[in-house]
Amino acid sequence: MMQGLMRAEGKAMSIAQLCHWFAVPRSTFYYRAERRRSPALDPLLVELVGRLIAQNPDYGVRRLTVLVRRELHAAVNRKKIHRILKANGWQVRQKPRGQRPRVQGWVSRVEHPNERWAIDVTHVFCGEDGWCHLTAIIDCCDRTIVGWRLSRSGVARIAAAALEDALRDRAIEYGHAPLTLRSDNGLVFGAKVFVRAPPAGTPCDAPVEVIAGPRVIELRPGA
Repeated sequence: MMQGLMRAEGKAMSIAQLCHWFAVPRSTFYYRAERRRSPALDPLLVELVGRLIAQNPDYGVRRLTVLVRRELHAAVNRKKIHRILKANGWQVRQKPRGQRPRVQGWVSRVEHPNERWAIDVTHVFCGEDGWCHLTAIIDCCDRTIVGWRLSRSGVARIAAAALEDALRDRAIEYGHAPLTLRSDNGLVFGAKVFVRAPPAGTPCDAPVEVIAGPRVIELRPGA
């Protein structure tokens, strides 16, 4: 490129002189990296793997490798079986399985305040105190922070305290319309301390039940 620009200006310059100026070996200038070629697959092994998959469609790489070794009575690298599966599109993607329910894909907007809140935890660097946990609750209508707590631990009781602050600040009392609290499936929001929050004594004068996934706050008469 540099040589072409100099030629356009009427200045002829050799590659050797350019490499000398920039202290680059000519071998580096002429080097062209070769694309790494994938090792050739053994057609007999591919046929064997395909047959085993047809017989055992729910088997993964490890179990297929065991069957191949039994068939051939020889050691076969598991990575070789994995390359065969990948090259032929025989891999099966599984959805992650979890015991906790997933949050629905809602648009976090509502028409009136105190219909839906969202809670989450983030990390904030606080100088000498190091990284601290900031738990905040936002109203999905007016986008205001209705409750928050900052702590070093970020345990479930801190999130429960932030929820109590939000209920007191918004004066959520008994008889209020259903209030939905949306969160992710973090361990903090699934803990019993948070699910049972807040206790009696809040402005609603009744316990608040938080149901997981997404969590729904229900105001009930006190016992």
